[in-house]
Amino acid sequence: MIDGSSSSTFNVTTADVLELAPRPITSRYQFLFFAVVAAFFVLAKSWTAYPLVFPESGNVQLLGVDSYFHLRHAQYSTEHFPEKMLYDAGARYPNIGKQQVTGLFNLLIAATALIGSGFSPAPGDVARAAAWVPLLLSLLSLWVLFRLAIFLRGFTAGAFSILIYTLYPGSSATRGMLGFADQHAAEMLFALASVAGLTYCLEQTRRNPNLSWKKPAMLLALPFSAFFYVWLGTPMYIAIMAISLFALLLQQFLFTDDTRRLALGLFRFFGAAAIWQFLVILFWPDLLMELIKGMRWWNLGAMIAFATVPAAFLHVSRQSSAVGITRWFFVLISVITLSIITYAFFEYTPRGRMFSGWLLRPRNQNISEQRIISLLDFWMLFGTAGLIASISIPVALLKKRSSGPASWSILSVVFGVSITYIWLRTHDFDYVPPVFIALMGGLAISFLMDLSKRTLASWKSATSSGLPAGLSRVPAITVVLVLLLPIWPFRLTDLPYQSIKQIKNIRLQSDAWFKAMAWMHSRTPIPTILPLTEISEPVPDVHPAGSYGVLTAWDYGNFVATVGHRLPVSSRFPSKKSAKWLTSVSEAEGDTLLCRGCVSPENVKFVVLDARLASRLFLAKARAAGRDVNIEILGFWNTEGDPVPRVSFGEMYENAMLTRLFVKDGHDLGGYRHIYESSEIELIAQRYVPDHTRSGFWSVPIESEEDLEAALLITQRPLTAVENFFLYNARIVPELKMYEVVRGARLIGIVAPGDSVSAYLPLRSMVSRREFYYSNTTFADSSGRFELRLPYSTDESSHPGSTTISLGNYEIRITGKTGSTIQELSVTENAVIEGHKLTFEQVPPTLN
Repeated sequence: MIDGSSSSTFNVTTADVLELAPRPITSRYQFLFFAVVAAFFVLAKSWTAYPLVFPESGNVQLLGVDSYFHLRHAQYSTEHFPEKMLYDAGARYPNIGKQQVTGLFNLLIAATALIGSGFSPAPGDVARAAAWVPLLLSLLSLWVLFRLAIFLRGFTAGAFSILIYTLYPGSSATRGMLGFADQHAAEMLFALASVAGLTYCLEQTRRNPNLSWKKPAMLLALPFSAFFYVWLGTPMYIAIMAISLFALLLQQFLFTDDTRRLALGLFRFFGAAAIWQFLVILFWPDLLMELIKGMRWWNLGAMIAFATVPAAFLHVSRQSSAVGITRWFFVLISVITLSIITYAFFEYTPRGRMFSGWLLRPRNQNISEQRIISLLDFWMLFGTAGLIASISIPVALLKKRSSGPASWSILSVVFGVSITYIWLRTHDFDYVPPVFIALMGGLAISFLMDLSKRTLASWKSATSSGLPAGLSRVPAITVVLVLLLPIWPFRLTDLPYQSIKQIKNIRLQSDAWFKAMAWMHSRTPIPTILPLTEISEPVPDVHPAGSYGVLTAWDYGNFVATVGHRLPVSSRFPSKKSAKWLTSVSEAEGDTLLCRGCVSPENVKFVVLDARLASRLFLAKARAAGRDVNIEILGFWNTEGDPVPRVSFGEMYENAMLTRLFVKDGHDLGGYRHIYESSEIELIAQRYVPDHTRSGFWSVPIESEEDLEAALLITQRPLTAVENFFLYNARIVPELKMYEVVRGARLIGIVAPGDSVSAYLPLRSMVSRREFYYSNTTFADSSGRFELRLPYSTDESSHPGSTTISLGNYEIRITGKTGSTIQELSVTENAVIEGHKLTFEQVPPTLN
């Protein structure tokens, strides 16, 4: 066992390889401390979420957008273990593409489901495994953080690192939470374990350069090697690792006389990583994940370069010293040379420009985590811990080589600083920085406490006075209070746990969505290709007859694919395709955007919308589509405080397909018929927040009689003050609506020029019991010709799949200068589906 001695002969066992601290892992004090913090850590990530993830309905309700993508792939791997789904028909319609973000994370969920069910998984077992696996991975991250910090600077560093990570999780609070089945929980673990493995391998080699490289290196390099099969974006960490290694090489060259063991340790670790990479390419190529073609060889080449280039660099550095070049001058030349090479690669090569954009280009704020982080935001996320963590930077950079593992701290610090910089620069990749900020904070606190102890000891020696025995504990107590007070009771930072309200916002899919997708699965036509259909090369260019797509916002696409078992138009990533259709301001424009890329017989058959999409997410969709929202102030309400502006969002909101279908029940649209709506209801309204002088949209579920009474009062008032904002233009709507895309029966006729022709049809939803109506109006042109598309049939039995029925026949009203006439009209299902037409002069009792 490693005990900090300088002995050059010792044997390495499996326990040595797994051990990440000078003290034995069975130390009661360390174990008990970790157990207490880990218990709070697990409770913070599961206590509030549990009843929402596992409701009484029995439906496992996963959190976030991507969870159902991973669930779908885990379901496939459970049925075909250990295979993974390479071609995902449920990723986007009508395209079928290779989805290589489906690596070890989904296989881990599948393996957990198989083992937990005794290799006989029942319906729901995979979803339960998907809910628990992220929490397990985040707990393992806490453990690796604890052991790595102890290894670098002792128990104090380990204790404060896990305290900071638990109390100040930052944007990682949801990643790794119960029910949040996202691969970034694995990214956090493997990024930290990669640094831990390399650090320990370097220390092993420093202590015993004659040690067989096979025993420690192959095992210690496994996390970094496996990292490339966990997340598609892992190659980004090649750049981060390169920066960290360069900083390590420069520091060790400046402050260490013997760098041969460093070169040997890097060769062992990255040589082993290269072997792992090659073995996967050779024996399990389907596990490979490539963002771009040929990425596997870039990854392998990087491992070989990391294994060999440091040795060459250190050899040149020793030769430079031998010819009289000072170390600091060599470092300066090295930094300048590397900067020129890096700039040339990123600026003048196509692959370099792509990597540069990936690492440094700010992202558009199309999703919640891609928000701009200011210094105030950083403080709100990490509080005092974030400031303390910054102290570790100069300490790690300037610290001379010590006799213990602390000499390798620069590796973790520069790694953490690099990923944090990329996050702050791009407003993306915010999952991993918190765990490294916690590590840096723990290292800094350990350094400050050691410094304070030495200072107290020097004071005692200089004054020869008897200081209180417990005075040395004051720094530790002070730091604990500094960490705790911003949270309790002052609440200056984000809390370490999520409230019920926050989790409900994370959980896009409610019971209404589960019921709707169950209905879609059982009552809509079964397409030829399903999301879990096994597709092998060659992938068909065109979906066969009988296939169709379902259009909804990309946020809900994976839910449609995984629970509704239908093919969404977009699901995996933020999509301009669906956003442009949702915000199109005419049916004609919408028709051109409904199924872009579709060729016969491909088509979009259903549209699914919900209250959140028609309110809170509307402006985000308009922004994603690149559309201008013309905000106009129509007037002001006088209140006790400042006047409240009455804001209009103009044609963009009022005429958008999303608004016309969801808010206005599809009036004046001829190609969409209402077929389903939820019994659950919500209140939607426009909102003005005085503190931010910001107007937008708002929605809230109505879950009780008290909620309904309050919502009715809000709808009856022109303006209502709620908490710290104001609501107006409020209405109560079903939480979810579904429409079928049809050709629509075409009623064509001749009347007097300029006459208006209106169609009116009363409807009822058999699910919500709501009665409403469809109407469509047009005007005859200068020749007296008109055309109306009618999307509903009046024969209830002819469309048994729909839960929306007509309560009679169409009422056709022709209004002109001489008055108005009314005529009833019945329309068959065949006319609606096939788009039959009939001239007005020949209108019979039934339009066929």
